[in-house]
Amino acid sequence: MRKQPLDLPARDIDSIAERVSLCAQAARDAIGPGRAVEDYESALDRALRADKLQFAWQYPIGVPFDGPPDRGFYADFIVEGWTLLELKVVDRLTLEHADLALNYLRESSCKLCLLINFGQPKVEITRILPSGEVSHAE
Repeated sequence: MRKQPLDLPARDIDSIAERVSLCAQAARDAIGPGRAVEDYESALDRALRADKLQFAWQYPIGVPFDGPPDRGFYADFIVEGWTLLELKVVDRLTLEHADLALNYLRESSCKLCLLINFGQPKVEITRILPSGEVSHAE
């Protein structure tokens, strides 16, 4: 499932991000508000499958510390080997959410992290690059 992310054109990353954004809103529309993050994970899983995107769910990414990584965290999703998804259900995203997502992104070989908040009527998506650049999707 993992691909080498070194030569993926930016337009392909943007295309994947747009498809994921549409899948996230479809998942939110399908199950409605006020659910646990696990419910949105399951709905997003179905939406990504329907859109024929390749992905891994709860993908392990080690955290290096004095040697090779042995334990770490699990990315909520990695889509097409390039895009890490971090899902939240909160009233509003904070700087701490973005910092955590950036750390996950830097420990992975992904080119983009989409921090997705299902806690609003319209899905809120923040794009994060390994450089630390942050932007909000419309």
